[in-house]
Amino acid sequence: MEDHKSFYFENNIVYWDDGPLLGNNWEGDTYKLDYNLYYNPKIDSIMFKDWTFDEWQKRGNDVHSLITDPFFVDLYNGDFTLEPESPAFKFGFRKIDMSTVGTRNRVK
Repeated sequence: MEDHKSFYFENNIVYWDDGPLLGNNWEGDTYKLDYNLYYNPKIDSIMFKDWTFDEWQKRGNDVHSLITDPFFVDLYNGDFTLEPESPAFKFGFRKIDMSTVGTRNRVK
């Protein structure tokens, strides 16, 4: 454990369907998690290590976060584009201009 905040996890969409959300040591307050959207379609009550979402928030974590479906266009075919009604937009998520992502041919 460090004596200062050493880990920030903010403004993310966390989607998973297998295994626990958090592992290892989440004691103390050397981390900050907030403004995230969490979703696991296979479970009704997500646990944050040993805490319910309400208990996790009372510890000061993910106070502004949500547990809800992010509404991906076609998750199972790799299209993670967000539907227009996605709750992620409440956090300021914006559509990514795919023309600026990945490898591109350089003009010489």
